[in-house]
Amino acid sequence: MKARNIAIILACGALLGASVAHAEESEKVRHARYESELEQEAESTDAKCGTKIATSIDWASFEGDAEWQKRSIASYCGSPLSALRRFCEGEKAKAYIQKTTKKLVCRAVKSKAEWKLLVKDGTLTWLIPPDATNADDFARAQLLRSL
Repeated sequence: MKARNIAIILACGALLGASVAHAEESEKVRHARYESELEQEAESTDAKCGTKIATSIDWASFEGDAEWQKRSIASYCGSPLSALRRFCEGEKAKAYIQKTTKKLVCRAVKSKAEWKLLVKDGTLTWLIPPDATNADDFARAQLLRSL
């Protein structure tokens, strides 16, 4: 009987381990997909603005918030890039963006009160809550104040 119980425990442990490995892999795949989507947004911005903007997602800031599991993180993170493309329709703005914009970092925040775009040393740090609405317009307004 003891041997059978041990075998059952070992089998359950193996299944649990496989399940955890699968969940981790699924998360890795999801992260890679969102990073790829955000990079495509950056490439579109690079083509329009003549820039080479690196992107990164601060995954730790998105962890533990179930709201983000239901949303396209890349879409939320891409709003500043969309706003930059609109600015690049003007030659003076385009030249300025080429000189001053090198990187976008996307970080989750808990509330709209924390929602903002920080600009420092060529890096745009986009702090976005899961309940953000009209993010492209908000990013554009933040860029107007910062650039």
